[in-house]
Formats: sequence, structure tokens, C-alpha cells
Amino acid sequence: MNLAKKANIVSIKQIAERTTEVRLRVPDTFIFRAGQWIWLSVPELKYPDPRGNTRMFSIASSPAKREEVEIIFRNSGSGFKKTLT
Repeated sequence: MNLAKKANIVSIKQIAERTTEVRLRVPDTFIFRAGQWIWLSVPELKYPDPRGNTRMFSIASSPAKREEVEIIFRNSGSGFKKTLT
């Protein structure tokens, strides 16, 4: 069973020193519970990353807000996170 969903980045903002929030617009069929996580893949990295183009993130937004999902992370300098920001 393929559970992959495509999402589009709606906004990227620095919310604290070395901390970034990424908001993703997700399909109506994307349903989650508080405390869940997602695997996020970037189709093409702009910067090399030995760990590849996929990472796991906790969902920081409320399940009541169905059209968007927020993830928050510390900027580690990895190629993956540099590509996102």
C-alpha cells in the first residue's frame, strides 16, 4: 500500500535562532492525529547530503487544521535542511 502524499511548501520562516517552521499544503485525504510524524522527501537536493533526501519530522500543527501541516526543526546545516530553507 502506497501512503505517499504530495505537498507544497506554503511558507518558510525563522521562528527562533537556528529554528525554522515549514508549512506544507497537503491533500484533503491527509489525516493525522496529534503527536504523529511524517517522512518528508525533497525531490532534488540543492546541496549534497550524505543522509539523502528524506527525513522524519514530528507534526507541530493541530489535526483540526486539515489543509496545512507544520513542521519545526533546528537548522543543523545539513544539505537537506539547507535545501528546505
